[in-house]
Amino acid sequence: DDPAASFIGRTPINRSVGSPETFSRARDWISECDNQHKNCPKLESVILPTRLIDVSVPGKPFLYVSGLEETGAYASLSYCWGGPQPFKTTLENIEEYQKILPESELPQTIRDAITASHQLGFQFLWIDSLCIIQNSSTDVEKEIARMQEIYKNSAVTIAAANADKCSDGFLYERPSSSLEFCIPFPCGEDGQGAVFLRDWDVGKWREPLSERAWTFQEMTLSPRVLIYGAKQLYWRCPTAFYADGGDMTWDNYCDRTSTSTLQSTWTFFKENLRPKEPSYSLTDGKRRRSWINIVNDYTRRKLSVQDDKLLALSGIATEFHNSFGWSYLAGLWKESLTDDLMWRRAKPDPDLHPLSYRAPSWSWVSCYGAISYDDPNEAFYDGHVKRSYVMARRVVAEIISCQTSLFSTDVPFGRVIDGKLTLRAPLKHAEMECLTDYIGSLVGSGSTASTNMGNAERPSVGHVWLDGPKGVNKEQQSPISQDKKRSSSPVFCLIVQFKGKSDTEMFAQGLVLKQVSAEDDSQGQLYRRVGLFECSDSVEEAFFENCPEHTVVII
Repeated sequence: DDPAASFIGRTPINRSVGSPETFSRARDWISECDNQHKNCPKLESVILPTRLIDVSVPGKPFLYVSGLEETGAYASLSYCWGGPQPFKTTLENIEEYQKILPESELPQTIRDAITASHQLGFQFLWIDSLCIIQNSSTDVEKEIARMQEIYKNSAVTIAAANADKCSDGFLYERPSSSLEFCIPFPCGEDGQGAVFLRDWDVGKWREPLSERAWTFQEMTLSPRVLIYGAKQLYWRCPTAFYADGGDMTWDNYCDRTSTSTLQSTWTFFKENLRPKEPSYSLTDGKRRRSWINIVNDYTRRKLSVQDDKLLALSGIATEFHNSFGWSYLAGLWKESLTDDLMWRRAKPDPDLHPLSYRAPSWSWVSCYGAISYDDPNEAFYDGHVKRSYVMARRVVAEIISCQTSLFSTDVPFGRVIDGKLTLRAPLKHAEMECLTDYIGSLVGSGSTASTNMGNAERPSVGHVWLDGPKGVNKEQQSPISQDKKRSSSPVFCLIVQFKGKSDTEMFAQGLVLKQVSAEDDSQGQLYRRVGLFECSDSVEEAFFENCPEHTVVII
């Protein structure tokens, strides 16, 4: 109603994210999305999750168990646990919670989500800690297998983006800018209005939700999200992004909160995952580029229980499979397997590999920390330099078979208990030096790698990114070489591909393997992957000429 609004296009940032006016605006966004956005899914009745929190009566929430094929609408919560949950549904308290939940004792984030859901007009709310029986492995597996459906079918996801832990809450008043004041603004015949001035915030800020692994798929799969951020409330759906005041855009928000990969991944899902259109096609290269983005972002996020690494990505993997029909192999895809094998650790990580088995060594899931893939359309690292050109590429490895065994057949995109990759490719024996915790160098028989990796007297024949600190053996938790002095250890180099600037300037790239069985397997020798190698010049390339092919089995 301020006459200054006719002259000033922006409104002040609304920092009262829990006010009645803010909830009214949020309801308007939901209604606009449902009634006006042609590219957004309609708010139709869907099959309800197994359990939900009934929030219809203020102050008296309870755990509701839905009937078989019962339909309705519900909101969901995406939040950071921040440690063990003080209140969670268990086999011991589920009957009590079905009568009433002790709302006054619940963590603040849970209480705020109950309030928000009721204010938004929803009867039901889904929260993982209360809607899954946390001490029942059977129920956990069954409900996690439905995670993709739960968030995809949710009418709106409430994202407690700025809460580090469940006790923080998210409906509190946001702090004002360090410099913010109101001045009168003459509006001619319309009288006098007011204009708010504040300092220009160009920095980045932290949103804890974007640092957690589990929340990656929750935010990606949800079609509509109310984001309770550090500064204010935001709305995101396939058609629009709104900020409650100010001038924030979706691109700016993702940049300021360091979630640009989430932006590109969500955009890909919005534009390309269309299972209801069987005639729709997408190039395999674009699919793989999106999966690379997913792995690069996901592996940089925190995961409290490392055994959940496949589970926390299972919803996105399910969506990929349903849309494209690809076959999933512990974080990799059968249809792009030679490409997907070319992962490497992105940076040093002081942690060792998991004490318990998590995935076969050829899968990035077997490693701690961030994983990277080279982008074939941008650049690749050759050991010293990034080459910024589109690469020529020739695959020389032949995939014979690849399979994994699931921990539970009820969760087809979840944990695995073993895996075996059989392939035929050029194989070369070499020696490897560990130069740092995650960098190594290949040398030929009788030679030693130099520290500058290019010394003519002691030349290296390839650069290695180690999968674990100093070439850790993933099962035994022991280094390849225990010698404190730099010494070499025998390895095998399996060439997967040649790549380079052109067809006439290509260099070998492949897997560094350790033999784990001297006996012949029915399909070849048994090996474990310990790194990724690449050569970058003609001296190194000569070492890999005329390599005989072998059939190997990597576990």
